[in-house]
Amino acid sequence: MSQSATLYKTTPEKFRLIEEKNGKGINPTELSNASVVFQGSFMGTEYLLNKIFSRKEMNEKIDIFSPATVIGAADSDDIDFENIDFDALENITDYVSYLSPDEVYRINNLLATVNETDLIENYDASELNEQGVYPGVWNDSEDLHVAYNLTDLGNDLENLQNFFRHASADGTYVLVYCG
Repeated sequence: MSQSATLYKTTPEKFRLIEEKNGKGINPTELSNASVVFQGSFMGTEYLLNKIFSRKEMNEKIDIFSPATVIGAADSDDIDFENIDFDALENITDYVSYLSPDEVYRINNLLATVNETDLIENYDASELNEQGVYPGVWNDSEDLHVAYNLTDLGNDLENLQNFFRHASADGTYVLVYCG
């Protein structure tokens, strides 16, 4: 089983419900009108996109799968992890990471500048592995039955571009769940 990331579109009205609950006990499928799942390769996709933006001298960075904006996260600095109880653990793990409509718009515009040629010119399986980019087993195989390659990143890019194009046009928030 590999890590996965799921992005959910949610309207500003439904996002207010998340704020009212301080991010606690949220079921994103109930508050979303669209979602997309990325299996295993999403960290490689984000790494490669940031490499492309750097090479294009765009001075931009994206954190699609690890946004800095959250609702409901407890401060974990004061928690004694050796003696933690379930309630304390739930307080630091029950939160919602999200991208605002402005950030969705910005990311959409950045993604629109990337094409298949950019991926091909910047993909380096050895670099991804040397940099410790999850899952650490990137390869140059073009076999459709082999995972963690340029084909996976191309599919991720297409899915990201479609998802963010619609989310941006709709003016929605994007909820981010990784695990």
